[in-house]
Amino acid sequence: MLDSSGSIEMPSEGGFVGGWAVEKELAVGIIKSLGSVRNLLVVRFDEAAVPITTNAGNTSRAILDIRAATYTSGDTNITAALRACSTALDGLPAGTTSIGPIVVLITDGQDENTAVSEAFNIKSHKSQSYASAPKIFTLGMVEKTQVGLLRAISSGSGRAFLASDGSAATLLVNSLTK
Repeated sequence: MLDSSGSIEMPSEGGFVGGWAVEKELAVGIIKSLGSVRNLLVVRFDEAAVPITTNAGNTSRAILDIRAATYTSGDTNITAALRACSTALDGLPAGTTSIGPIVVLITDGQDENTAVSEAFNIKSHKSQSYASAPKIFTLGMVEKTQVGLLRAISSGSGRAFLASDGSAATLLVNSLTK
């Protein structure tokens, strides 16, 4: 899930000019590190969540779609993005994964809505489609990131990372590929 809200590129909000481009390249790097995947959904969100790509297993196409995605600059609604992922998990056909799904949220964490309950809904997904519950990893893009929110979203399943840590993207990728 890629945050394309206004604060991603607003220095007064902790963002930075070019933040959207950096965020997209982080996502591309994460996808490349995963290699071949069976199901892949990338969602861009601000006030609403919009799938960028739904080409199952086509990482090359997903990378092109991410790079072509446009910056929208609305308010931040992490709940909408999590809900889109939850809906996608509901639609997975039986037997599609041998491990639980992995959800990655890249954001500045400046959420105007509550997202923790929707994250709980994702983590509680367990069906015949996959072997274990989904794991949510979060990557905060800016110094003003609401760290507590990102930790709460990933609590009990994944891990929260901050881009200001320098090696956060590498740590995230290492966590995903274990």
